[in-house]
Amino acid sequence: MHCDRPDAPKSDYEIALDSDLGPIYFKKIADDYIQKDMQLELNPKTRMIVFKNARELVDGAVNIVDWDAVKANTVTMGGGC
Repeated sequence: MHCDRPDAPKSDYEIALDSDLGPIYFKKIADDYIQKDMQLELNPKTRMIVFKNARELVDGAVNIVDWDAVKANTVTMGGGC
């Protein structure tokens, strides 16, 4: 099982994209999908958050993680992954 933590090494993610949500990290292989017009939208039919650019849908089910809540819960639960 893989555990995503805010302090986890980001060496596999060579690209950092600034956003209104904070930095978003991508692997180099995703470089073709990253454009200036990237958008997060709510799909009204599925109620899922989609990540897209002008050419295509990049991800149809984006997860938003509140790292402060995850970190607090991990400390409360007394462990990590």
